[in-house]
Amino acid sequence: MSGQYLVDRLHVCIESTRGWHGGLRLEFRWTPSHEGICENLKVDLEVWSAMRGDSSPDSQLPKLCRGILPGGRLGAQQNHLKEVKGRAVESVARSLRCLRIREDPSVLALRFRKDTEELTHS
Repeated sequence: MSGQYLVDRLHVCIESTRGWHGGLRLEFRWTPSHEGICENLKVDLEVWSAMRGDSSPDSQLPKLCRGILPGGRLGAQQNHLKEVKGRAVESVARSLRCLRIREDPSVLALRFRKDTEELTHS
C-alpha cells in the first residue's frame, strides 16, 4: 500500500498549522525501507499486523489514520494480477489439453522426450 495519501494529508495539516504558528519550522527525513534502523523487523511486523486488520482502536490513533484508509495503486495492481493469474490457472485446468494430460500422463512424457532429445547434457 502506498503512503502517498498520508503525505498529502500531512501537507494539509502543515499548511493549516502554519496559519496558526507562522514561525514554525519543520524538518522531515525520509528513510527508504527503514535502512540502517535496527528496529526494522519490529516495524515490518507491525505493518503486516495492521494490514491484516490488527490495529489499535480508533480512539488511540491520530485523526489522520482513523477509519478506512485508502488503498494504494500498487496494492490494486497486485490484487488485479492475482485475480488474472487465478482466472488463467482455472482456464488452463479446464482446457482439453490439460484434461488429456491428466488422463494419460505419458502424453506429456513423450512430448518432453521429443522436445529435449537434441539438447546436450550440459
